[in-house]
Order: sequence, then structure tokens, then C-alpha cells
Amino acid sequence: MAKEEDYYSDDATPKAKLAPHKGKNKNDRDQNLHGQDNDHDQDHEDAMLDLLVVGGGPHALSLLCHLLERSPYSLVTDESHQRIHHIAKKRGNARTSLSPKQASDGPLHRCCSVLDAEAVKRRILVVDGSGNEWMSKWNKSFEAYQIEFLRSPMYFHPDPFHVDALRAFTEAGNREKELQDITASFEAGCKACKKTKTRSHFSANDRNQFYTPKQRLFSDFCMSLVDRYFLHDILKQGWVTDIDPVVCNKSRHFKVTFTTPDGMTTVVRARTVVAALGNSNIPNIPPWARMIPAGSYPPKRLAHALDFVDCLLAGADHCSIHCEDPKGDILPADLQAALAEPRSSSSSQEQPVAGKRKLKALIIGGGLTSAQLVDLAVKRGFDEVVLITRSKLRTMQFDLSFDWIGRNSAIAFSRFWRSDSPEVRREMLRKAKNGGSITPEYMKILKAYVAAGKLVVKENLQVKQADWLDDKTENPLQRPCWRVNFGKTSDTLFFDLIWMGTGATLDVKREPCLTSMLRKSPIEVVGGLPVLTRDLRWNDLEFYMMSGYCGLSLGPTAGNIIGGKLAAERIAMVLWNKWRRELATSGDEAQPMEEAQEDEKPDLTTLASMTGSFVNFWSVLTEL
Repeated sequence: MAKEEDYYSDDATPKAKLAPHKGKNKNDRDQNLHGQDNDHDQDHEDAMLDLLVVGGGPHALSLLCHLLERSPYSLVTDESHQRIHHIAKKRGNARTSLSPKQASDGPLHRCCSVLDAEAVKRRILVVDGSGNEWMSKWNKSFEAYQIEFLRSPMYFHPDPFHVDALRAFTEAGNREKELQDITASFEAGCKACKKTKTRSHFSANDRNQFYTPKQRLFSDFCMSLVDRYFLHDILKQGWVTDIDPVVCNKSRHFKVTFTTPDGMTTVVRARTVVAALGNSNIPNIPPWARMIPAGSYPPKRLAHALDFVDCLLAGADHCSIHCEDPKGDILPADLQAALAEPRSSSSSQEQPVAGKRKLKALIIGGGLTSAQLVDLAVKRGFDEVVLITRSKLRTMQFDLSFDWIGRNSAIAFSRFWRSDSPEVRREMLRKAKNGGSITPEYMKILKAYVAAGKLVVKENLQVKQADWLDDKTENPLQRPCWRVNFGKTSDTLFFDLIWMGTGATLDVKREPCLTSMLRKSPIEVVGGLPVLTRDLRWNDLEFYMMSGYCGLSLGPTAGNIIGGKLAAERIAMVLWNKWRRELATSGDEAQPMEEAQEDEKPDLTTLASMTGSFVNFWSVLTEL
């Protein structure tokens, strides 16, 4: 049963409250919110959220932190940051590092002097289907693949206050041992520039950033941001099923429908919606796998990498491959039992038990995820793992070249932004990724497995057809298994299960929650990506997108952590100025107009034209 939910309740600390509605008591508000849609515009205005964010990952967290942080640091230089504090000191509102006492005093009162941060938060709701805590899907993804370290360097993080915040957090907790040294890639980048006699991608000061944090360290750091800005109570677990743009007497808003874990369908209204949907919602299924009839093989004998996370998140109830294990194990029960027993390849037994045969797994893909699946399969106990790649394996520390993340990145981004053609930009995005790659750390693991005889790598090979065999007499394994044929050879191999590390695809037309948006406000789509405005807006609606879906506006880094920070800067800029104007026209005397004008941030469009868009609003500073 659908309902329009009032986030006020009789509890002392209700979640995701709306701001108080002047002149109305709670009973009046309940009559407006529950039941059928109300035709009175004023009642709709009173029951309206200012902002609803779909997704609770690092991009959404970065946006909320930017909205509540008065002095974002982002990507400016140390000299510019010193000027910020110099100007702030002259104004008499300099901010120092956060101590426990300062945090308990409420840093939000110092972060937002123009707007009441507490009032702003009460009119914000974050909806995430992965869990009732921030970063749920992110954390479960690392758990599902048993990944220990991130791929990104230290300055890729959601904190808007300081570029070295993650390192400061690490040192403050004496957790330097939870960093992985990747300075070899730093030196490689410098050597490559020396050979070509071009400007180095990095300066000497950048060396300290070439460490990758452990997943636990990064997760704790993100939760410290949630604590700093008091963001726990604005996140609600739910699966967003529809975002419907509504125009009512020239007033625009959105009706957002989502389903909660208890099965209730809830409808809320919001003036602004930000979709931080992530990059891994739609699995990229190879053609040969799509040709396999559904139900022709046992559950979980064929799985995509995204199914690992779905099973771990949803368990038996919502797993996309029909888990029978309430713990969400990706392996079928019979293989779990077989892997738990000691196995031998000896043929001396007349009727050997199937569990004592060699168990074989096939991994498809040539990127980092496929390498992680290989590592997981070996750790789970498979005797032989075969990795099939359609091209040569490539070793890269990051998923982008240094041209896009080093200090020369402005050159690459300027070429990207100079192109007005979405088709050209989409092709530049494809070339920047250039397929999958594997980090040096995982490449070392793969070579060790090859040397130990646990892994066979077959490059420049593609699967042509796969069939599940129930008849034990038709295959050498003498048990039900997969028969796999390859395109370039006539060889046929047999495996107990197949895992596909073939990545995910971005296609805005295949996102179920955007069906109404596409129908009521059609937008140009190029290669699955919407052609958004410079400030990441969907046409002229107050609907914004983050993650890889804003790639045509932000560039190849859009789907990374640093891309989330750039997107947060642009969107927060628009929302800040919008809310400030609303405050100025509302006649609210809590904040004088002079103060609002003094703290007005520069227009992002002007700054973008001056600096090539790769900036935040502190990149151009003026003395008082």
C-alpha cells in the first residue's frame, strides 16, 4: 500500500524529519501527508523536502559534506588554502582543526553561517536500498570480493575541507600500517616524462599521496565525516522505484516512490532530487551468456561479479540469482560441501566421490575485477582456475592514465571540454578507459598462482558457446558441469562453474527509477549517458546526476571518488545559491541580508569559463 510519509513521529529522535511547518499542528500535517494526493499547493509546499538524494555511497556523502561545509578545500593549492584562512581570519570566523570538544559543540554552526544547517538537514532525505547506514554497498562490495586495499591514492576521498584529510586521519589514529606503498607508480610516471622530455606528471610533494588505504581505514574515515556533519539520521533504507516530475500551477517538484524493507511503498515530495546511482547497477553480460536459456542450469553455477554483492546484501530474499543460502554465499551448497572436504586427483578409487575430484572454475574478463575473482576462487579452494581474456592483460596502477590524474591533467581535460559534441566526448571517455587493467599488486598475485599451478591464463580468447551438461557420461569430469567452446580454437573445456568479471554498463534508459523522467522530460542520450548541463542538471529540471552518468560533463574521472567530489562542488554551488536566494526573498530576519551577500559564492559558470571547469569556488579569491 502506497503512502505519502510524514517524517514526524512521536519518537524523541525520529529519522529524516521535515522542517517544522509554521502555523500548523501535527494533526493538520498528518491530514495533508497521508492518504490521497492533496490538491492544495500550500499543503504540498509544507510537506515538501528541499532535497532528496538517491544513493548512500561516497558520491552522495561527498555532496552532503559539501553542502554543510562552509570552506571546502577540494583541489586548490596550499597557497590558495592559506589565503582562504587569511581572509577568514580578517572576517573573524577562521576555522581551525576539529577537536573533540569542537565536534561536541556542533561544527555545523560554524560551517554554514548563511543558512541554518540544522534546518537544512531536516529538509534533506537520503534513500539507499543497500542498507540503513552510509557506504553499505561500498563496504559490502569489498567484503564480497575480499578486497583489502583501495585502488585510488590518498587524496581521493569525500572530505571537502582538506585534500590531506585522509592522511591526517590515518596519522591521528596511528594507522600508518594500514597503507600500501604504491610510490613505484609515482616513479614510473616521472621516468616516462623524462624519456619524452615533457613536464612530469607529479611534483616531489606528490610522493606522499601515493599510498592506498585499507578498506577498513577508508570506511572509518568516511564514517568520521558522517559523525562530523551529523548525517546518520537523514539516511533511510529503501529501493527507489520511480522519480516522477510534477508541474502544479507553475510549481515544479518530484514525487519519489520507494519501497522499504518491510514491504511498504512510500511516496515523498521533493523540490530537488540528486541521483547518485553508482556505476555498477547493470551487469555487462557477454552474448554467449545471454544465449543460455534461463533455468537450464542449477542456480549459482553461472554468476556475474555484481551478483556477489547482491547476494551478500540481500541474502536469500532478494538475490538476483536465487540464493538458497541465508548468508548470501555465492557458491551453491553442493560446491560448498565439496570444497570443505579434502580432495585428491588419485584414480585408485573405483568410484571416487565427486567432492574429492578436482574442482575447476572459469573466470571471464581482463580487468581488476576478474583478477579479484581469480584470487577469491583460489582462496575458496578450487583446484584449477582458468582465466579467459579477449586481449592481453595490462598492468596499470589506476584505471586511468596519468594524463587524467596528474598535474598535467588540465591539458587532457581542456581538450575534453573544448569539444561541444557529445559523441566526441563519449569516444574520448571510451579511449580514456581503454578496457580493463590490473594493478601491479594483483598481477603479482596472478603470477604466483600460475607458478603454483593453480591458475591458467588464456589471452586473446573468447567464449563462443557454453552448455550445461546434466549427463555425467558426456564429459570427462563424470559429473554435471559446463561445456565451454571457444571461438578461435576447436578446444572444449569443462568447468564446475563460471564467474563473469565483465564489468558493468552505464545506460540511463535501463535504470528503472528513471522511467518517468525519460517519458516526461526526454533528454539526449549518447552511448547510454545523458547529455546534462554544465552543472549536471537534467534539462531545466531541479534534477541532478552524479557518478559515471555525468561523464559527458565531468570527463573520465566522473565515476571515481575524485569525480564524486567534482560533481559535489558543482551541485552544491547551485543549491547553495538557490537556497540563499530563497532565504533572501523569504523575509527571514534570522540572517541579515548583508551577511548573505558577504558570503555569496562566485558563479560556477563564470569560474568554469575562466579556468577550464576543473576548479571549485575557491579557485578565484578576492581580498576584502
